Amino acid sequence: MRVANDRYSRELRSFNLAVRMLAHEARTHTVCVWTGLSPDRVRNLSSLYRREAINGQGRRYRGPCPSRLEGLLTSASLRGEAAAIAGLCRLLEVLPAEPVVNARVRFPSIARGERLCYVLELFQDMVPHARFTLDQLALLVTTLAAGEQWAIARCSSCPGLVIIDRCTLDRPVCGSCRDETHTGQWASPGAGEAQVAGTAGPPPSDMDDSVAVQLSLFSWRDMEESGRQQAK
Repeated sequence: MRVANDRYSRELRSFNLAVRMLAHEARTHTVCVWTGLSPDRVRNLSSLYRREAINGQGRRYRGPCPSRLEGLLTSASLRGEAAAIAGLCRLLEVLPAEPVVNARVRFPSIARGERLCYVLELFQDMVPHARFTLDQLALLVTTLAAGEQWAIARCSSCPGLVIIDRCTLDRPVCGSCRDETHTGQWASPGAGEAQVAGTAGPPPSDMDDSVAVQLSLFSWRDMEESGRQQAK
């Protein structure tokens, strides 16, 4: 009887995780890998979800899943988001302390998939304008869990996080430091349209270094909008 209950519980968690991932517009392959459900079952579930969804919420991305982290990191904005959300994954223990052998097969699981969705939802609450998708996050954490080529590191010039290629000898530098635009651009939240895009908050001298990490992603307007949405 206990075996049957455990199996039912696992099936229910798989189903709930699949619905949660579909709500994040994940592709069929991503849902299958993290839930263990068959492609046919995921497609049937997706069709049912689309019929019951409102305001176009059942739409999903088409085409193959992203398969190489290099392609994802060619975008400057996605590089910044990838580093920030990777930091959240490490903080919330989605990423393992030690590299996982054959991570593409051994790393995905229902429990990690649930935490993965939680991280993305938390990140979207903090950064409402974020472009990072669940498919991209799944690729990011799986690649980092393997620990073969890519890793998380601190920027050599500030407390910011960066995704680094272990195969290069380049000094880890975040986008803000590379562009040399993160100093002298701070403005008060009420500075209006004159405020420099992509920056927010008080001057760095008034802030703790840990607060300044990836701050360009977290504008005051986004924070206020997120707070209003949560209050509803």
